[in-house]
Amino acid sequence: MKKDVDYFYDDGAIRFAEQNGISRAAFERAMSSKDNTPPYVEFREAKPKPFRVYHREDLIPWINRQLSRAT
Repeated sequence: MKKDVDYFYDDGAIRFAEQNGISRAAFERAMSSKDNTPPYVEFREAKPKPFRVYHREDLIPWINRQLSRAT
């Protein structure tokens, strides 16, 4: 991976989205959506809970689309 700061796990991606105008609840709903899932780089099986790895540059356009739909 490049720099860690460019990549987020689930909680970090939620915080990044919150800083950019998307609520935690909206992001969590989208994570379980089939049509509007935030783009992620990989899915990691881990214990106690699996998680996704998100890239900042992939999340920004997704966040912008969410904000434009809300208006």
